[in-house]
Amino acid sequence: MKKLLYTLLALSVIFSACEEDAVPEITNNNTNSANTSSQPIIDYEFTVNLNGVTHKINGKIPDSYPFGNSIPGNSDSCGNVCKAMISNGIGTHVSLEIDDTLAINYINGGMLEIQIRFFSSLNPLDNINLGNNYVEIWLANNSGPSTLGGITYLDSLMSSIGVPTSPGLYGVSSTAGDFTPVELNISDLGTASNMITYPNLPLNVCDGIGSLYTFGETVKGNFSGNVFVGPALGNSFNNSLYLEIDFQSIRYIQ
Repeated sequence: MKKLLYTLLALSVIFSACEEDAVPEITNNNTNSANTSSQPIIDYEFTVNLNGVTHKINGKIPDSYPFGNSIPGNSDSCGNVCKAMISNGIGTHVSLEIDDTLAINYINGGMLEIQIRFFSSLNPLDNINLGNNYVEIWLANNSGPSTLGGITYLDSLMSSIGVPTSPGLYGVSSTAGDFTPVELNISDLGTASNMITYPNLPLNVCDGIGSLYTFGETVKGNFSGNVFVGPALGNSFNNSLYLEIDFQSIRYIQ
């Protein structure tokens, strides 16, 4: 389902190309702690409320890196996703995901993915600013259909409010009917991360990007209110959902 999300968003000219830069492979070895000693302690977290059900992660760098568990069996230092790409150009977005309930930064909730795009019909410059920003919000499954006995958490929620569950990817509109961007508040833009150079790449981080950056302060944002949802491949958003999003996200790319 994640492939479907990225495919759909790529067709909308967003960020997937940014994550395709070649990065040296990191081996699954947690013995070289010295190489990460220069990382500042950066707290990150998100809380998402969908119709009263809370989904939350919380962690800090360098104890965990919120880029997903890309190395099997290494969940102690890998974490669920809470990252931002801020370019003030094409591709600005925030990714919030729960894909591993055993990860060190998992607190509560179901498997799901939230993508917040800062490009929209009301923000064609695709930039991010302090204060209110018009954004597109997408919700997607982040687990197989074995969850809940054959239906994923997100599909089950959507079915309960009358939304067709195919293809398991949903758009969020501020008004009923045709799609309208959501107004999300950014309270802190954080600070840019800096690329660093090691003689040898550190061996105890879960993502190549994490090994190449000293991270800046987090970008912080929030939204709360009733929205309307529908299948992402359609253009009818008529089913009401209460949504809260609060995040302080790592800026992993400028």
